[in-house]
Amino acid sequence: MFKKPLIILIAMASWLSFHAAHADNRSVVWLSADQKSAFLQEMREFMSASQQILEASLADDMNRVEKAAREVGIKMINNTPASLKAKLPPGMMKLGPATHRGFEDIANEAETLGDKNEILHKLATLQKNCIACHQAYQIKVAAPKSLKPIQ
Repeated sequence: MFKKPLIILIAMASWLSFHAAHADNRSVVWLSADQKSAFLQEMREFMSASQQILEASLADDMNRVEKAAREVGIKMINNTPASLKAKLPPGMMKLGPATHRGFEDIANEAETLGDKNEILHKLATLQKNCIACHQAYQIKVAAPKSLKPIQ
């Protein structure tokens, strides 16, 4: 008789504690849909370049390492629209350029000494920027000015 309500109560308490413990406390960065799409595309390019660098390093193909890293290095940062940069918080504006410079450093290493271990070390260090940014921020689409932001 008391088992069913007790089970339901325990299940509800578990559900509530799970969701309370897993609340997303990251800072929200509000962007337009187009800005979010461009921003996420840049992150996908970081991931693709990282995979290409790993694969090329393991194959001792420094030309491929350089090409992959150079594509997301300083060249890419110059293509980021000013309207997007204006909406990014200071912490993100610090991590983003540092990440582009990190890829540029990998490209320079591949072009000069081509030390595979140094490249892998640089990439492992660079991945910490990605982790830090993803742990600190979430991107959401802002509603038009006449409406409240989407939650």
